[in-house]
Amino acid sequence: MGGERLERALTEAERSLPLWERRLAELIAIPSVSPDPEHAGDLQRAAEWLSDLALEEGLGAEQLRGEGAPLLLIEGGSGDHSALIYGHYDVQTPGPLSEWSSPPFQASERGGRLYGRGASDDKGGLLMPLAALSAWKRAGGCPLRVKVLLEGEEEVGSRHLGGQLRRHGARLAAEVALSSDGRMWSAWPPSLRLGSRGLLAFSLEVTTAAKNLHSGHYGGLATNALQVLIQLLAGLVDPLGRVRVPGFYDRVRPPEPDSIPFDEAQQAEIAGVPGWGGDPAFTPLQRLWWRPTLEVHSVGGSFDPVRLNTSVPSRATAQLSCRLVADQDPGEIAELLAAWVAQNSPALATVRLETRGEGEWPYSVPSHHPAARAAKKVLGELYGTEPLLVRSGGTVPAASLIGRELGLPLIYFAFGEMDNALHAPDEFLRLDSFRMGVLGYVRLLAELASALPGSGAEGG
Repeated sequence: MGGERLERALTEAERSLPLWERRLAELIAIPSVSPDPEHAGDLQRAAEWLSDLALEEGLGAEQLRGEGAPLLLIEGGSGDHSALIYGHYDVQTPGPLSEWSSPPFQASERGGRLYGRGASDDKGGLLMPLAALSAWKRAGGCPLRVKVLLEGEEEVGSRHLGGQLRRHGARLAAEVALSSDGRMWSAWPPSLRLGSRGLLAFSLEVTTAAKNLHSGHYGGLATNALQVLIQLLAGLVDPLGRVRVPGFYDRVRPPEPDSIPFDEAQQAEIAGVPGWGGDPAFTPLQRLWWRPTLEVHSVGGSFDPVRLNTSVPSRATAQLSCRLVADQDPGEIAELLAAWVAQNSPALATVRLETRGEGEWPYSVPSHHPAARAAKKVLGELYGTEPLLVRSGGTVPAASLIGRELGLPLIYFAFGEMDNALHAPDEFLRLDSFRMGVLGYVRLLAELASALPGSGAEGG
């Protein structure tokens, strides 16, 4: 759909951009940190803030019943076709405050960028479709029925989202799903993400005694829990990061050839690393998009990490995860890991592997899907150049969950970039990207009204 109404909606979107930038700053100020239980009240506060915003803009807003953090449904538009747009209002912990150039929950604009936790992931992203719906309403009405679903547990694996989708399936019915959560490969040229890796998060706990023991009295006799843990972790992968667990790679598809250029030196500089590791049998992009990983995220023992404590640790823990690729099954991978740990644990240690939820399947949608073609067309018109077709090494749990529970293909339509320091100090969103996202959603909602219906996603 083009014409006068679309032009009015685009004009309204441009006019209201300063207001929505201020609203983004307000939302960043709410520390809706889902991994920290102490912020449960802030999750509720963020959901209420978004609900009030929707009502202020003349949109429908409803908190869906269920477990966990509030799941918010915002609705607007009308027409013969419908789309579900996913986003999340929870954020990661800020980490060491000393590493931030400005307070993480106080939005700061510097050099055309808005800094703050959640600026890119995903508070800036979720406001883009809301701003677009608002612009369409002021222009005479959106030609597509739109349901915006906002959750507060993405950063802890969307642990209740599957059950909520099952419970409210009829309420959430649509023809296609979009995700405001996701990344473009870079600020230029634009890109359309067609797939993402899955995820299995798990912990290892080693126990060797009822309490810590004096190393002068028991060193050389008592089994050291931290040393057992380190030996297990070292055995899981080889020096090139290849996973040593038998069967881990059995279902992995051969990688496809690189579809975009990858400047190794430039990307290493952006990441702040001296170079890239990994299996040299595959290109860096193949390692990132088509190969699975096993990463250790943290290790702890029953000792003081600052002061020297010469006890023999009785307990040690580690947090790990695997990024999974087609056609790996998170449940099967969990079983393979548990079997390897059981086989390689020493007799005098109790080792427990615990997964965080059921894991998330890898996800992909074909480039020929009508909604993917519509998104590609819109990006080309918006940026004046053909978008790159890319994949992602990251995971959005909702992608596979929405596919499995609602039977909907999901298109990533997101405007953050890979360099936005997600989950790290000084997270930011380019204000130019925020503008392009709002205008992009205005255009896409009109384009989908004529491009739908369609189906054909594939996923776990």
